[in-house]
Amino acid sequence: METFARMNAAFFKKSWFSSTLKLKEINTPEIKDDEVLLTICGIGVNNNDLVKGSDVCPGIECSGVISVVGRNVQDWKIGERVCALVDGGAYAEQVAVPVKFLLRVPDSIPLEDAACLPSIACNIWLALFTKEDRMMLKEETILIREGASGLGVLAIQFAKYKGMKVIATAGTDQELEDCQKYGADVCITTQVMTLLSVSFVLDYGTRHLNENLLCCDLLGKVAIINLHGYEKTSIMFGVMNIMHLEYYEVDIRSESMDEKALVIDEARTNLWPVVEKLEFIIEDKYPLRDAQRAHEALKKSNNLGNIILFNMQNEMSDECSRRRKRV
Repeated sequence: METFARMNAAFFKKSWFSSTLKLKEINTPEIKDDEVLLTICGIGVNNNDLVKGSDVCPGIECSGVISVVGRNVQDWKIGERVCALVDGGAYAEQVAVPVKFLLRVPDSIPLEDAACLPSIACNIWLALFTKEDRMMLKEETILIREGASGLGVLAIQFAKYKGMKVIATAGTDQELEDCQKYGADVCITTQVMTLLSVSFVLDYGTRHLNENLLCCDLLGKVAIINLHGYEKTSIMFGVMNIMHLEYYEVDIRSESMDEKALVIDEARTNLWPVVEKLEFIIEDKYPLRDAQRAHEALKKSNNLGNIILFNMQNEMSDECSRRRKRV
């Protein structure tokens, strides 16, 4: 596997009135004994990538091929297809990754597209399955808001894999059909949500928190993933107290390194067996040099799918170009 002494990476450059992403040539990172060097194929673009300080390389998830392994690495080999959660720096051609943050990518999934999986899988696991007092049980009913979104589509499939009954909301007839296609048992518009009584609600911000609370059964729970970009709202504590409801927020970014590793390990064991059967939505793709354009698209996005950056230079055995749309 070819590696380079120098590589390109996208960094924020601040001016008086704006902050833009620009490519910059830097040294390829050196790896520690328990790390691998990943030649990046795809990069997941997330809301939290949008707000960064000057001269920072964003990016928390990526996919690619292992090009170098540290001296203590035993279970991972050069040439393996993987995706990874990283602590920033994924908007680049190569990145050093601790092996505890790696996930293998099945051959059935285009390597480039797998870049959107790590944070979604970890956040869903963190929201629904990690805490004993919050863990969803088989055959419980979960309401998934915005079921036709990139995160919603995967949440539906993971929840069905774990044996839950899934109700999904969507805004249009086509989106309702999509939710049904991806496995939701019941697909509804938000207008009829208040008629529901569910054990769990999964949402991606607090804009609809009170609506979500009103949908909960006694002892129900509302899990919120990734607050960035959503409005905060007042909370109906009276309803929460009377119904003994619980509301909590999760974000894999805010977890400690050890906790992240634990969540990834649990997701690898409990969710990854079904990952090769997953369908997920890629809304658009941009070359790394157009990272700023990808950010502008994300700001305007209706959240229907994931946005991916890809590396033009890293064409490993056509892995990165497989099933790529024209850009």
